[in-house]
Amino acid sequence: MATEIQAEVITDYADMNYPGLFLVRVPGERDVQESVNYFTRQPGVAYAEPDYLIRFDRNPDDPDLLHQWGLFNTGQVYKPNTTPGIPGADGKVTDAWNVSTGTKDVVVAVLDTGIDYYHPDLSGNLWTDPVTGAHGYNVIDGNYDPLDLWGHGTHCAGIIGAAGNNSIGGTGACWNVSIMGVKVGQSWEGTISGSIYGILWAAQHGADIMSCSWGEEKPSRALEEVIASTDALFVCAAGNSETDIDQKPNYPAAYDLPNVISVAATSPFDTLADFSNYGAKSVDVGAPGVDIYSTWKGQSGSNVFWHDSFDSLANWSYIGDWHLDNEKYNSSPSSVCVNITFQNPSLQKFLVLHTPVNISGYTRPELIFSCEGVILWPLYTRLSVDACVDKKFEWKRIGEWAGAFLSFDDIHCDIPDDMKDSEILVRFIVQEQYPLEGINKTLQLWIDDVRFSNKTEAYTPSYRYVSGTSMAAPFVAGVAGLVKSEHQNLTPAELRETLMKTVDLKDGLKGKTLSGGRINASAAIRYTPEPDTGVLLLSPGWNQISVPDALEPGFNTASIFSQVPNGGHALYSYDPKTGYVRVNETDIIRPLNGYWIYSLTSMDVSVRFQPDPSIRKDLEDGWNLFGLLSEVPVPARDALACLGNNWTMVTGYNASLQWYDEPILREHLGNISDNRLLVPYQGYWILMNGSGTIS
Repeated sequence: MATEIQAEVITDYADMNYPGLFLVRVPGERDVQESVNYFTRQPGVAYAEPDYLIRFDRNPDDPDLLHQWGLFNTGQVYKPNTTPGIPGADGKVTDAWNVSTGTKDVVVAVLDTGIDYYHPDLSGNLWTDPVTGAHGYNVIDGNYDPLDLWGHGTHCAGIIGAAGNNSIGGTGACWNVSIMGVKVGQSWEGTISGSIYGILWAAQHGADIMSCSWGEEKPSRALEEVIASTDALFVCAAGNSETDIDQKPNYPAAYDLPNVISVAATSPFDTLADFSNYGAKSVDVGAPGVDIYSTWKGQSGSNVFWHDSFDSLANWSYIGDWHLDNEKYNSSPSSVCVNITFQNPSLQKFLVLHTPVNISGYTRPELIFSCEGVILWPLYTRLSVDACVDKKFEWKRIGEWAGAFLSFDDIHCDIPDDMKDSEILVRFIVQEQYPLEGINKTLQLWIDDVRFSNKTEAYTPSYRYVSGTSMAAPFVAGVAGLVKSEHQNLTPAELRETLMKTVDLKDGLKGKTLSGGRINASAAIRYTPEPDTGVLLLSPGWNQISVPDALEPGFNTASIFSQVPNGGHALYSYDPKTGYVRVNETDIIRPLNGYWIYSLTSMDVSVRFQPDPSIRKDLEDGWNLFGLLSEVPVPARDALACLGNNWTMVTGYNASLQWYDEPILREHLGNISDNRLLVPYQGYWILMNGSGTIS
């Protein structure tokens, strides 16, 4: 039978002990479904079907994927000495990769401490300025070098877009993406002005998504307005102080803007992380943020020329309760420890090297020390390192930190150029910035193995586990990049809506976030937003109409009225210079314009919107036909405030009565008051005594 349609049997599965099954190739010009139908009709054929393509789960070959429970949680041991999580308590990213692994066309700006652009797991996914060749911008120093000297920004960048399937390290939520480094802070601090500059720079250079793992309790109108006016999705960390930010806001996460999505942190058990801020109105979604494994600032090779392992405190003077601890250390026999009580913000605890170290002759000197403990967020306490030269005691800050060092971790401080070729002293300072109400326990911080070394050209990439909403926000930014890669026409507001409407609902996030759920990349990338729709109600006879927003392309011409029985009448607009203008079926229906349409019957005309914030209409002296730019009624004085005193009168047309409404006069009272409402979908005549623009 196969020969009748020139088909060829290429596999007989009888050879595999499965007789009766055949793989048949049909000529390329034959339709597949027609061939299936042909074979189905043949005697002795039980069924025929196409040789469907299958798609393998697109898990990358990166060896550290099993450490990344947020991407891939099977209940595995993702970190030594840690209780495994619950299978499936992840962001559902691996299934999303079956649809897309991202595209370099999507640009995600990381507004943070910079990016280690030498890191091999990031270098292939870096955005590059076609003019300068830079990978971003350094707002702090005002140059094109966003190199991360701390690590926080590098960690966020890896969560978003560490290269996938490159056989090294881990992978980001978005394997393929363009990561733009915008350095707006050093260590754990930046400024509002710096953040604003960074946002504007990123926007000018094409950022689609901005990852903001920082915040401030004081609102900034300037920052809010810049964010509101920027055509990008801002993914903002909710904060890490276990606070309801509905009551005590943290900005920019708490800004109620359509292009801001605020993110809480979730655990491997699909619960709200114990440190995470929350808010039923102000926090939108949850995302993995506990023990998140990602890239960190790499380390240069070093030749150590001075080392103190704290066998004693002989080299040090101190103020405060610094003491040796022979039970916890990085190298035996002991470390130095200080207590943190959160109760005395005026007390600084100093540990000062009193014997200078000669660093002259070294070209790239640095200070290295190992640290463990919790420095509870920048608002409450911080660790700082100062240096001075030649015993002049003119101290200069060379590093500052806050956060969690869950095990002894090396911290590197570059020695400034003006301190080289000298003898140097350093001091460690622990200061509590504010008393922390409700905290009565004492935490501890350990320091060990203080070293001076000379850096070499050798480079070792680093990875690290870190917890915080600072990790949850870039996770969502990476997922947003995946969704944007598949649906590139989504506006920031639509992208936010997609992420929020596709969450996995979780009891622990109900009442704690607006969506009540944890991000689901698989559902988000497959989601098609329902169109924003409205209805124009037509009455028999003439109707004076408008549309209250821009219409969706493909549904924005006069053809939307093609089913209206018009009795041979045309659709008209009005030009103040030439009078009535016939509207053709292919002409665009524009918001803020008024139109006349005739209908033989009552009829509903559905319209689909694609909001456009740039809409405006110029009005000329004399009579103009216009409409309201709102989907809710607005008092005339408010809707026309942008015209100042340049308007005199407005009147609408009552289609039910087939007659004009009583006019509205500017600055009048009673029945003709300018406090009367203008309504959406209604067209209006307006008498101008000068020109003006409605927007």
